[in-house]
Amino acid sequence: MSRSRTRRRTLTLESLEGKQLLSTVHSYRLPASHAVAPMKGVGLDGTLAMPVASIATFQQGGQTVGTYKVQGRVGSMGPASGEVVAVLDAKGAMTKGMLHLSNRRGGVYFAMKTDPVDAKSYDITVDHGTDAFASAAGSGKMTTTTLSPDAKTLHFAIRMNGSS
Repeated sequence: MSRSRTRRRTLTLESLEGKQLLSTVHSYRLPASHAVAPMKGVGLDGTLAMPVASIATFQQGGQTVGTYKVQGRVGSMGPASGEVVAVLDAKGAMTKGMLHLSNRRGGVYFAMKTDPVDAKSYDITVDHGTDAFASAAGSGKMTTTTLSPDAKTLHFAIRMNGSS
């Protein structure tokens, strides 16, 4: 009979004294001389078209929600496409929502709500931008301008105040 002559070693733990735990959060600020310069402003005035056939509605949480596809040309974004997701009232009019526009360089998200004075306008505010449009900021109006002669496309104009 042969016996294995393996020595058993006692498990030991390395001392943690003097070591920094990874879960510790440290904040660090760059000195003013190393601050990153803000990006050049993004102009967001432009026009959008919404094909009427793109409208879809559904019920969620007791509310009617509408989704719409849009495309057009918006300021320094140039050609852009996107969608609107909106809460609709009993008459089918938008009360509040979100507009997202994007192209291959990035996107911009706008919070929207119905203008209390002008039923054809929506107050819009840039919520945030991504990639090349990360510095987008401002607020303004998106206004329904025309319905195409064949009634298949609704047109909007976006005018921003203080867009940067």
